Amino acid sequence: MEDVNSEATPEVIDNVEDTSVSSDYVKKEEEEKKESEEKEDAKDSDDTDSKDNDKDDEEDEDKKTAKKYELIEEELNSLKESYNILYSQYQELVNFKKEIDNQKKDALIAEFYMLSDEDKAEVVNNKEKYTLDEIKAKLSVICFDKKINFSLNKNENNKEEEIITYNLNDNDDSGLSDWVKAVKEQERLG
Repeated sequence: MEDVNSEATPEVIDNVEDTSVSSDYVKKEEEEKKESEEKEDAKDSDDTDSKDNDKDDEEDEDKKTAKKYELIEEELNSLKESYNILYSQYQELVNFKKEIDNQKKDALIAEFYMLSDEDKAEVVNNKEKYTLDEIKAKLSVICFDKKINFSLNKNENNKEEEIITYNLNDNDDSGLSDWVKAVKEQERLG
């Protein structure tokens, strides 16, 4: 039996050593697994933290975007209000200019007094469409077509005024005024 035991002993010892080595190996493996699990848990918690951070970052970005949107909307409303004020002022100025232009056009049309209302009707009805120069040109053409002589109209106005002339060489002093007689007397003496 000794031979069996002596022979079995090294094998058993090898097995025992293998078991202790393998148990050390298993322990190391288990420790490594635990470490790796801890690392994975740490990564997961980091991932969760990073996800939480990402969510926080996204929320921050959403808040910033919302603030930017609010600022842009406020600016837009302010610009709309300014535009409405300026537009109403513009409309007032346009209406005022139209009124002044119409007065000028009416005055120009009135200068063509020698034309009848019938002759001026087309220009008067469309005066909004025409400039001052266009009105003047159209009315002048009508005058030319009607062969109106402007010089005759001026002479007719002058005929109404009585022309008085004085001649100091006449000897008839009966129709002269006193100051003319005094001038004549001074002329003789002088």
